[in-house]
Amino acid sequence: MKPAGALASLEAALDRRLPVIAQAHDFPDVDAFGAAWALASLLAARGYDAAPAFRGGLRSRSLANMARELGAPVATPPDEASGGRSIVAVDCIPENGNVELFPGRLAAAIDHHVPAAAPAAPFADLRIDSGSCCSIIVDYWREAALEPERRVATALLAGLQADTDFLSRGAGPLDVEAFHWLSSRADRDQAARLVKTALAPGELRLIATALQSATLADSALYAVVGRARDIEAPALLADFALRAEDVSVALVASVDDEGVRISIRSRDPLVPAFDAARALVAGIGSGGGHGRSAGGRIALSDFPGEEALGARFFDAVRSLRAHRS
Repeated sequence: MKPAGALASLEAALDRRLPVIAQAHDFPDVDAFGAAWALASLLAARGYDAAPAFRGGLRSRSLANMARELGAPVATPPDEASGGRSIVAVDCIPENGNVELFPGRLAAAIDHHVPAAAPAAPFADLRIDSGSCCSIIVDYWREAALEPERRVATALLAGLQADTDFLSRGAGPLDVEAFHWLSSRADRDQAARLVKTALAPGELRLIATALQSATLADSALYAVVGRARDIEAPALLADFALRAEDVSVALVASVDDEGVRISIRSRDPLVPAFDAARALVAGIGSGGGHGRSAGGRIALSDFPGEEALGARFFDAVRSLRAHRS
């Protein structure tokens, strides 16, 4: 639900004397960084010293393309030693375990994922009925009655389209309104291309191998992608798997030196993706999301192995179905 005067409430939580960091979740995707960049741009237009930031580097080909084509400011993280600033968590909250905040005072959190616990930030704008965090930031621009640069609007549109699969997955009224508002302000062709050109040939081969070795049981599919460089590879494969007539819920995991990433997609009303994710990583990692899409991370030291992870997934699906049927 939209808080009344969300932008005004955010500004009430900030200190104009301090710089502001709009921090996306670690290893951000297009929606997370597009939202952080657009929020920092809005705050700068309103007189704040504001910049976007994130931890983890560029592991999304779509985001790397955005940085190159739009000149998105992704290269300079803030000084680790500087704590005299306000932090706004964007597309994340610390309670969901998907962001390691930079030093500073957490002033606000803006997110669209189901929270694992009530956020500790003085101001929290959580809209779980929105499919994209970029849509929420569009609402802030509209409240300010200001116009974003075309490249910022294009980043917002790309993020919206990426997280909602072009308004076909988990999109709510806010996403539709944001899409229409951005359509006359963004480069629509460029935004669509940034989202659709997300994989390198190497990732395609990894996905093909993962599909060949996937396990399917009771309309639940489990697959493991090899050492995919692009963090979007598991999500793209999970999205693709759900196009199969006999698949209603899919888990795709990717394992590398930085840990295990999971993506879950569901069109089974008895198996909300965020419930499946939390059951899957209970005691070994963190995860969350929405009814139709969710994700999570597991440290290598806590990873039970591919076979055991698959067993946990199928157990979670069976348990959720039994509980809700």
